Amino acid sequence: MGKRLVGSGDLKFQHLGEIDRIKELTGGDRINVEAKFKDSCTIQYNGLLWWNTNELPSFSGDTGEHTFERFIILSCDNVIPEEERDSKLREKIYAEREVLVSVAVAYLKQSIERGYTFTESDRTKKNRENYEKRMNSLKYFLKECCEVGIGRTNTAEFKRKYYNWCDKNGLTPERQNSISKKLINDFGISRVKSSNEFYELTIKPNQEEKQA
Repeated sequence: MGKRLVGSGDLKFQHLGEIDRIKELTGGDRINVEAKFKDSCTIQYNGLLWWNTNELPSFSGDTGEHTFERFIILSCDNVIPEEERDSKLREKIYAEREVLVSVAVAYLKQSIERGYTFTESDRTKKNRENYEKRMNSLKYFLKECCEVGIGRTNTAEFKRKYYNWCDKNGLTPERQNSISKKLINDFGISRVKSSNEFYELTIKPNQEEKQA
């Protein structure tokens, strides 16, 4: 409470069933907090969430674009060879602290003028797109491998090819029992019954073999 930055310097990989609390913290909702041995209260968090991690966590539940718009993913993979590392770098940066702070404040003012939004590089945008693809594999399977509203595909066959496609592309698939619900609610794809159950779509020939 009262802080402007919370997070972790070394977030371990894990699968999160839901990220409702992250959405509450980043969406301006009021949340219940309780310090040890004190009464609870409700607050509105007004700051940033910042994590460092070697691998982004996976999660289920709401994987719409509005969820991923909350993420700014920065790649820190420019590893300096050991023989080229500057052992005095920390001291040099500290010596320039006044300049660095003045530059940071100037950019902060610009961000405030834009309504607390950050500029993003093409690489950062691509990082978010790839993360969404990993978490929202059903959306991308439909986009890349299916013709929606044309023909019919047996539900069992659809799920088999979808799971094979996710496995080959290293993506996280939806749970078996939630696929039909998401197809109907999120994409307007009906499930029909005759002698068997079908989805109103066609899987493009050989497209399930395509690499992401």
